[in-house]
Amino acid sequence: MKKGILSKETLAVAVLTFTGYFIGLLYEIGYSKYYDFPLSLISVDIKSIVVGSASIAALVFLSFVFISFIYTVAKSLGAIGKVIIYSASYGSLFLYLILVNYLFTGAGGKYFYALIGTYVILTILNAPIKFNKKTFSLEMVQATTSKESPSINPVKDKFRQIEGDVKSCVMLIMIISVFILATGAYSARIAKEFYAFNKDSEQYAIVRIYGENLLTKRIIDKKTTKGTYIFKADDISGLKLENVVVESNM
Repeated sequence: MKKGILSKETLAVAVLTFTGYFIGLLYEIGYSKYYDFPLSLISVDIKSIVVGSASIAALVFLSFVFISFIYTVAKSLGAIGKVIIYSASYGSLFLYLILVNYLFTGAGGKYFYALIGTYVILTILNAPIKFNKKTFSLEMVQATTSKESPSINPVKDKFRQIEGDVKSCVMLIMIISVFILATGAYSARIAKEFYAFNKDSEQYAIVRIYGENLLTKRIIDKKTTKGTYIFKADDISGLKLENVVVESNM
């Protein structure tokens, strides 16, 4: 009996290979955009795939720890605890945006504090709580639920379910992709230590190596400058490399 052109094992390997390359590519794009490297020079290696995959694992782990911590602590706080749980679920998108914004720009970023303020204000305005004047305490407002009438078109319902699943899958891919990009930018932003060399009375820090291309930044007063200088390995043959600590001026 002949097997199909693509076996399950072959398909699994193809999917894993594509996924790994896609993750590594996103990480390198995030890294290169911080330094304004030409995207046409990007190449993916095992390191970028591992780091990108680790960022996904970190996102899943942090989400699990955060949710577990919130629910554990909130249970003992009564109405306030319920507000905290509501805040975490209602503002999950804002919390994600705050984290991504921090990875891209840091705590002093342009939108960091604006996002936090917006999140707090929206949570307060939309929290299902009321103040009980008799007991001088906060109480949760019970949401009313309406019973849905039974469906008369199961095919249409099935289509809607599939449509919802596809939208959820696309949204999840987008969320993870942006987080990997942010992780790449964060790695570039916090990098301080580089190998450097002197050439033509100028000092250059090797920021990234893509294939035969050495992408460097010129160093002035212990700070990297704007503009990318590309060298080949032969261009620095025989030159002394030294480990330097510099600040980014991007």
